[in-house]
Amino acid sequence: MTNTPIFGRILFLLAKMLGLLPLAILRALGSVVGWLAYHCNSRETHVARCNMHLIYSNDTAESKEQKVQGIMRSSGQTLFETLAIWTRPRPRALKLIDKIYGIEHLQAALAKGKGVLIAAPHYGNWELLLKFLAERAPF
Repeated sequence: MTNTPIFGRILFLLAKMLGLLPLAILRALGSVVGWLAYHCNSRETHVARCNMHLIYSNDTAESKEQKVQGIMRSSGQTLFETLAIWTRPRPRALKLIDKIYGIEHLQAALAKGKGVLIAAPHYGNWELLLKFLAERAPF
């Protein structure tokens, strides 16, 4: 770490400090960042808007715009949740999980002893999914 520029160290320290905050506060901060990104018409907002026009071509403009706002809010929340996941030890990060659906399918596949291929959409916080899976089987 001695070769790391001071700016990088400051960013890591800031990320670590933010990652210590309770999940509710991180989500609130993320909502604010998502709101700002939406209202600043960020690149991500533009991409979300284009996607909504392609996916929901029959929806009203107002309906599509509400979806874009929700996407940006959720993206901001995921950003701040990721700080907690990256900077916390795995056992503490795994405590962020509220509910698990379909674990029996993973357990059954692992029990066969042939390995498992996970196909997961890039939706939600897949960084936490990786830590979750690493607790159950080697990669």
